[in-house]
Amino acid sequence: MFSEMYARRMKAAFWAAVAVFGIAAVLLLTEPPESPEDWLNVSMIAVTGVVLLAVSASSRNKLNDSKKIPIPESGTPIEELDHLIIKRDPGFFPKLLLFSRTGESMGEVKPMNVPVLFYPLSFIFKDSLVMLLPVTYGLYRSGGRLLLTLKRKGLKRSAVAINDPHGIQLGMYIQEDFKSLAKTKGVVKNSAGEVILSGELKNFSGDFSFLDTDGRHAVRFDNGFFPHELTGLFRDMDNDIVYLNEGSGVGQNRLLLLAAVAYLFLEKSVR
Repeated sequence: MFSEMYARRMKAAFWAAVAVFGIAAVLLLTEPPESPEDWLNVSMIAVTGVVLLAVSASSRNKLNDSKKIPIPESGTPIEELDHLIIKRDPGFFPKLLLFSRTGESMGEVKPMNVPVLFYPLSFIFKDSLVMLLPVTYGLYRSGGRLLLTLKRKGLKRSAVAINDPHGIQLGMYIQEDFKSLAKTKGVVKNSAGEVILSGELKNFSGDFSFLDTDGRHAVRFDNGFFPHELTGLFRDMDNDIVYLNEGSGVGQNRLLLLAAVAYLFLEKSVR
């Protein structure tokens, strides 16, 4: 899983560097620099290419290191964990890799059956805007079993339909996107339309939490915090840990909670 991620990063950074150097070469041939300012502009483009090559080389080193590290698949269902480590794997469309704190693979969240037309649009719709495209994402358990799907609808607010693998609706996550600059609020509803969890995202810090109907924490995320004792296993900087089910049980609604958390990371509300 890590190997595939680093391989994609290495190739993407390399070809981006080739494109940048190509642009610099075209500029030098068609409009040779005549002033210090022109040379500075070309130099900045070249520096961008060098940085991308450095990213590609770093990803290659991490790729070689990751091949030496076995990543076992967990025998524990993802619904039973009291935490989840999430790595956001960039690409045309976002993808999430899910782990336990012991380094076991718990599953992944990835796009399903993306229309070819949407791939060029992904260059325009970056970060949270990419979630405006009507793409279905699947939450997969370790081993490849599909647990649920989620798909966003709406413009003024995010209405995320959460379905089981057969297309039967399990519930909804509804997020009010533009009501406040400081905080974004959302609710998780079950198939009967009843609110089972209320969430709050702090827009400036990226922290979020969900409370059950009794006011107890069902999930907590502190953006930028990652336990020091896990940094040896998870060496990258882009690791996040979400604590689930703190002090309360959400039982059969756990999948709906996981879907809401996955959506927040997919749309990059968490920064």
